[in-house]
Amino acid sequence: CKPCRNMFTSGQGLRMRISLNNDNVIKSVANTGCITLTGNSPVCNSELYTVNNPPVGSTFSWSKTDPYNLAILTPSGNTCTVTGGLYSNGTITLICSIITPTGTLFISKDIVMGKGLNSINYTYTEATCVNGRGYFYGSIRPVPGASNYEWYSKDLTNTSNQFVYKDGGFGYSNTDFPLGPGDRDYAIKVVVTTPCGNLIDENFIARPPVCTTGGGALRIALTPNPSDGNINLNIMDKLSDTEKNLVIKVYDLRGNLRFQKKTQYIKNLKVDLSNMTKGNYIISVNNGSSIFTNKIIIQ
Repeated sequence: CKPCRNMFTSGQGLRMRISLNNDNVIKSVANTGCITLTGNSPVCNSELYTVNNPPVGSTFSWSKTDPYNLAILTPSGNTCTVTGGLYSNGTITLICSIITPTGTLFISKDIVMGKGLNSINYTYTEATCVNGRGYFYGSIRPVPGASNYEWYSKDLTNTSNQFVYKDGGFGYSNTDFPLGPGDRDYAIKVVVTTPCGNLIDENFIARPPVCTTGGGALRIALTPNPSDGNINLNIMDKLSDTEKNLVIKVYDLRGNLRFQKKTQYIKNLKVDLSNMTKGNYIISVNNGSSIFTNKIIIQ
């Protein structure tokens, strides 16, 4: 390890060369800083990573710990280019196996991928009544390196409406703020400030309930949840004849309508969603005077 030679006397150097036949000693020397893995983080587009000062005669094998496939590796000897995908955001571990004439050592580096939001970051939203007023509850998975989260909402009853800034610094979870009148759709947007710039996610949500003093939401027991897509809805409120016409809608977490059905009230209403892709959804049941909303999981 050339940068370390001046640290030892000639006798110590000889003993070290003899000891280097021991693979454990090789690893120990690497950990002292003679062999380093360098490169910038976060990766906004692509970055080059280099193993510095490897033993003479080494070959290299590059790999990564990357459960969400956020990065693409392009290895070339003791260097490797790490490239992020269109929606890569998270942390990976870059690993280089250094195969030497006397054994193999490993060196690694944690790298933040900061290109953009991906499916593991998507906002979860839910609208409900609290003390007679419609509220939005949302969360987004922590974004590595983020310094701020700003939340916005937009009333979709008029296409000319713009997003209204709600507040900043809420953080990524347990966010809540009043939406306003029910019986209309709202869009929610979060802007995340990162070292790679602002990342934006817009999530269209189901309309909140028509809130009245004391709540105003339709009371329904939904079972089972999670389910295989076959769910039961047991309405616990006493309904008049005009309130027994039900509209059931299911939205994905991007706010896209995935299922809609008009039906009549019965004691235990069965809904078959078994043909839908496994995942998280929001179901709403509207009887014309109040609305039930709830998150459901199909697995």
